[in-house]
Amino acid sequence: MARDPLATPALPPRESMLQLKPGGACGRSDLEVCLDSSGRLTVPGARRFLPQLPGLTPERLTLKRRELVFRYSF
Repeated sequence: MARDPLATPALPPRESMLQLKPGGACGRSDLEVCLDSSGRLTVPGARRFLPQLPGLTPERLTLKRRELVFRYSF
């Protein structure tokens, strides 16, 4: 029997947004999604995926309403 090309694959279950951890209590696991002090979603573990820039140390990835921010330190 042929597969239906329009069938949607089963999506993994979503986790509740109530389990997001604020600031310092977050970022212990690889790709844990956290809330920063201003209420934005951050992924501290994503620093290993940020582009390497000479003289800068990757810090975190932050998702704002209309932009994705790569944060670095000197």
